[in-house]
Amino acid sequence: MKYNSDNYKESAILSIINELLIVGIKILVYEPNLNVSIDNVIIEKNFELFTKQSDLIVANRWDRGLEAYKDKVYTRGIWIRD
Repeated sequence: MKYNSDNYKESAILSIINELLIVGIKILVYEPNLNVSIDNVIIEKNFELFTKQSDLIVANRWDRGLEAYKDKVYTRGIWIRD
């Protein structure tokens, strides 16, 4: 999603989440501003809890706050901008 966007319904990641759920992968989403639920997806609003519970973090873009977790972060957004 676009930085600071709340239009999750248009997010391309939703189709990926659905495919992962179909094969039985547990999905945990960090989104402190999301006030809706997504079936079979855990929404975590606390970043520290999110990082402790995550084996892999898929990020839309790189953020300096991910530096401590870089060994488990996957992102195609290698540039820090927006």
